[in-house]
Amino acid sequence: MNIGFFDSGVGGATILKKALKEINGDFFYLADNKNAPYGVKEKNKVKEYSFKAVETLLKRNCKIIVIACNTATSVAIKEIRQKYNNIIFIGTEPAVKLAKKSFNGKRILVTATTITINGEKLLNLVDQLSIKEYVDMLALDKLVEYAENGNVDKETINRYLYSKLKDYDLSKYSHIVLGCTHFPLFKDNFNTIMPSTIKLLDSSEGVVRNLKKQLESFNYNTNEYDPKINLLLSKKEINFINNFKNIIENKNVNVEVI
Repeated sequence: MNIGFFDSGVGGATILKKALKEINGDFFYLADNKNAPYGVKEKNKVKEYSFKAVETLLKRNCKIIVIACNTATSVAIKEIRQKYNNIIFIGTEPAVKLAKKSFNGKRILVTATTITINGEKLLNLVDQLSIKEYVDMLALDKLVEYAENGNVDKETINRYLYSKLKDYDLSKYSHIVLGCTHFPLFKDNFNTIMPSTIKLLDSSEGVVRNLKKQLESFNYNTNEYDPKINLLLSKKEINFINNFKNIIENKNVNVEVI
């Protein structure tokens, strides 16, 4: 079974890492690193990049594609599903539903890219859950740049997070939602500067659970463990390749520039 993933960069590797521990298959991870980051670009450009990525993965005979990018999911997944209605697409959205299940009347801070924060998909989700009065949203676009760089020192990241969070009374919050697949790479940094009473949530567990469920609909055995990893890059970058391998904790990666 060929399983496709795509993101603008290494962020989706946080989901792939979890999938590799639980699912067998030939994984094709497309990183559009030439056009990264998506979160600060115009919506039409993100749609263009997303459709191109899907076409590339379809040429690799992927029957299931994980849009491992919150920004691309927010902007493009509806139209992608309409055009390719014979393919299963799994999107990623901020784990607001999970936050609602366990929040205790305190506030929820949703962090994401600017496009996701301003997008209708997230706003509609919050409205549907009837928790709008409890939710605040914060764009942390620079974290995507730090993740793609892979070599930014901890103090620089901590200073950035502190500067963005300093106006929030964190004692009033029960959850911070990491609403971009790049953000889980900085859990240690968040934990350094926020109260221990706050719970960090990301979408990886829900996405992988959904992926396993969809694979079972093919009567596919997800338990036999011998996955193969193919990294497709829109631009060759040795630092990116090494960063990707470190995140997924696997050096056995076939690399192809598309």
